[in-house]
Amino acid sequence: MTRSHAPRWLSSILIVVVAIILSSDVSAAFKYLAEGMTAPAFKGRDLVTGEEIDSNDYRGDSERVFVVAFWATWSERSLELLRDLASYSRNAEFSELDILAINVESAHLSPGERARIEEEFAALDAPFPTIVDDGLEIFASFGVVAVPSTAVLDEKGTLMYGPAGYSYLIRDRIVDSIETWLGVREVSEFEVVESYVPTNESSRYYNLARQLVARGMHERSIAHLDHAAEADPGFAAVEVLRGEVLMALGDDAAAITAYEKATQMDENLVSAWAGLGTARARANDDEAAELALRKAIELDSSYTPAMVELARCRIRAGDPEEATALVSGVRELVHADPELDFLLGEISHSQGQVHEALLAYESALQGLYPVSWDPRVSRR
Repeated sequence: MTRSHAPRWLSSILIVVVAIILSSDVSAAFKYLAEGMTAPAFKGRDLVTGEEIDSNDYRGDSERVFVVAFWATWSERSLELLRDLASYSRNAEFSELDILAINVESAHLSPGERARIEEEFAALDAPFPTIVDDGLEIFASFGVVAVPSTAVLDEKGTLMYGPAGYSYLIRDRIVDSIETWLGVREVSEFEVVESYVPTNESSRYYNLARQLVARGMHERSIAHLDHAAEADPGFAAVEVLRGEVLMALGDDAAAITAYEKATQMDENLVSAWAGLGTARARANDDEAAELALRKAIELDSSYTPAMVELARCRIRAGDPEEATALVSGVRELVHADPELDFLLGEISHSQGQVHEALLAYESALQGLYPVSWDPRVSRR
């Protein structure tokens, strides 16, 4: 097939997410990254060769597309995603496609888990490398909310498409976005959706604030968020991060104001609705919290932070059935998470199931302290 590369100036106007929005669904795989924003840079070691991989090395070539895939062996959908990506990378039409897999097995990787990762990845015979994100630092820098998650990036590292989960529809959209950017497919074949692109100055301040937040320096991040908002008043993600900072500082009322502002700036910003719901729940307004959280889930049914917070609301409302269903849905997307075990403990406790609650709480503690925790040993 003869290629007809889409003109690169088009990206500055459209951010070809070409946005392969064939339906009205919004996909939000990343808490800190939306289409039109620049992905964080990262480094890691190739699982097979041990060589250092720097994501910056994948940037700069205007004729290439870079796909980052977050996966884990416990997620069958992850393995389906990697098998499909391996197939695409062997296709001559995708010779200008770079792929990097990031394994996010767990926060505390055991020798057995690492052996399983090596075995599963070897079985895939994938023609691209994978990094094992032991400690989940890359996972946290992107703000991944579900596994698998995929980031389709242009030569500048700008996110063109970022879905959570993996379905037939998502698979087709990933292929469509890659083919459109590489010029295999004409842009006119799709409905093109304009995506907000913040100014470089605003992005720089936003990323500095995000890095400070990741290090727990919430108060210091505020000045950078102010600069980011001043540099680009329409950049809604700034207000979302401000809301997170204000909640961390204990000012829930101000956080609600920030999140509300973000939803007004972009009514489809999933993280803004999820944050608003969380802040309202902390302010003991569960009714308003549920409205915001259900809006977030309506926009993206895989947005796990909203599902977890809604589960807490349903526990307080005396609805263990929906709470359990929500936690089960999250478990499929994030697997082993102490927070989920703790929630299951709360659900069992609310139903008077003391033994089941204790088992769930013990599992949560084992997840938090995998080496030292032993409930049978008293500690001074």
